[in-house]
Amino acid sequence: VDGRADLGVMASGQVVGVIGDLPSCRELVERVMAEAETALARLPAR
Repeated sequence: VDGRADLGVMASGQVVGVIGDLPSCRELVERVMAEAETALARLPAR
């Protein structure tokens, strides 16, 4: 639809049922960074 969402079908699928909140971009990036830092901290040191 070349960027014209109003002209096409936008399937949302089953994932819609598991969305619990809608964070701002800032909140989302902060969450992703915090999760990444936690994951990196769990890795064994080289």
